[in-house]
Amino acid sequence: MRHLLKAFSRFRLCVLIAWAICGMVARSEAQISFGATVSTTSVVINTPFTYTLHVTNDIISPLLVRVESTVTSGAWLNVLSVSNNYAGSTVTNDGPVLVITIPNLQFGLPARIDLTVATTNAVTVTNRFDVFLGDATNIFASRTLVTQTTNPPTIPSDLAVSIIGPGPEIYVDDWITFGVVVTNRATNTATGVVLSNRFSPVIRSVAPPNQFTNGVAVLNLGTIANRGSQRFNFTVQATNAADFVFTTTVNAGIQDTDPSNNTASTNFSVLPFLTNELVAAVISTQRFNGVMGVFDQQIAISNASPSSVPSARINVGNIPSASRLFNAIGTNNGLPFVVYPTNIAAGATVDLLLQFRIPSYQTFTNVLLTANAMTNAADLTPPPGLMPLSVAGATNYTRIAFWGDNGRLLEFPSTNGGTYTVVYSEDPSFSNPKVVRPSIVAPANWTYWLDYGPPATVSKPSESPTRFYIIYQNP
Repeated sequence: MRHLLKAFSRFRLCVLIAWAICGMVARSEAQISFGATVSTTSVVINTPFTYTLHVTNDIISPLLVRVESTVTSGAWLNVLSVSNNYAGSTVTNDGPVLVITIPNLQFGLPARIDLTVATTNAVTVTNRFDVFLGDATNIFASRTLVTQTTNPPTIPSDLAVSIIGPGPEIYVDDWITFGVVVTNRATNTATGVVLSNRFSPVIRSVAPPNQFTNGVAVLNLGTIANRGSQRFNFTVQATNAADFVFTTTVNAGIQDTDPSNNTASTNFSVLPFLTNELVAAVISTQRFNGVMGVFDQQIAISNASPSSVPSARINVGNIPSASRLFNAIGTNNGLPFVVYPTNIAAGATVDLLLQFRIPSYQTFTNVLLTANAMTNAADLTPPPGLMPLSVAGATNYTRIAFWGDNGRLLEFPSTNGGTYTVVYSEDPSFSNPKVVRPSIVAPANWTYWLDYGPPATVSKPSESPTRFYIIYQNP
């Protein structure tokens, strides 16, 4: 019996020792639990994605835990944010390694770490997460996550370009303005947009100056938002009479769903002046017109040649820099001009009214006039796209009053800064409508315009049995 008790005691001691040893091994192998996931395995470059790490202390004593993130292959990651639910945790960059230290990981209070990153390269990103306990250099646990980053899909563009202008009756040395409109018809933003514009090399750039090189101007427009547009104006000068073509092309360096509208062109003719001798002279002083806010001055054009001329152009020079010719309809070689729009018989003289806007209200007397005979009668066809007069909050009607013996004063509701066009006719059906040039820029919510005859209209209102008017809004 004594021998049996000794044997049992030795067996119990061995079991206790074995249990103690086994227990210590179990604790050393299961001090923490670690898991790692990534929000996506495939992502477009520059799009953020997130690694989520879970670290749990499986023993009662607090632990010092260090997690290292190392990109073992692929692109360098831009760290956008690191969130950690443990106070006192630190984040440091050690070269290509991101180190997250949790100094006091408690039993039963797991740590969650969210690491949000992005990359600018299309590569396979392999990120290894290593966990260390205390100051140990041996890796306690490790997880490797792989994410494929790709370039964004190429989305075809849908760019369109159109040309506005030029106006009618282009003559040698006229300043000609073209409007170019680039539109992005796609639902996505267009980037890297380039606009190429081509004129004949003999065309001179006026505004913007020095824009063309050998007749070509290339504009880098950059980005145009979806359904957005940009407009550019080119003012040029042709110094000789000929037929010309202006071509403009837009592209973004990628496939366009409708290439048919990537290019636009317009043909225009530059006409020579006739050689008929016309003489222009000032026949009145400048008088202030309080209704229009301008200074009126009468001039006379005489046809000293033996044949009639279809119409006449009068350039006006020596205008002080702060003043301007209010009723000018264009510019020729830097000088504003008006047009007598109809025939002048041989030996005949016609009167025109010049209107000057003079901010100083100081009249000047040295006006220089140059008259040229035009090849054709002025084109008075109303331009397309005019809209009926409509002003929000206003009664849309036009009042007409007699102005002296010859004039008619029109008053109509307007939007301050809006542009309006007057069309007139000798009959109420407007079977032969004529446009008044230039268009009117409204200075207030009611606008006055005076029909005084040439050059605005072909004759004084009193010289027509009837005259009817329509006010249009410009698009």
